[in-house]
Amino acid sequence: MYKELVPYAKAWSWQKTIVDERKAQIERDEDLADTLIVLQHQPVYTLGTGSSEENILFDVKNAPFELYRTERGGEVTYHGPGQVHF
Repeated sequence: MYKELVPYAKAWSWQKTIVDERKAQIERDEDLADTLIVLQHQPVYTLGTGSSEENILFDVKNAPFELYRTERGGEVTYHGPGQVHF
């Protein structure tokens, strides 16, 4: 578990790298080891594929935290200190 807050972009990059590595292992018919990342993010909002800026209740040009459009489903989600993500 990371004791410091991890910027969302950094954690998202780690996840994409892990997915790419696992895809390559599948193509090579290799055994797959499980991976678990446990962390907390610096404050950030993510927008899932079903979200639109109409669902954001603040001016995105003056957002209190960074905004990221992601590949996950759903709407707008806040991530921040105190929330542990697995």
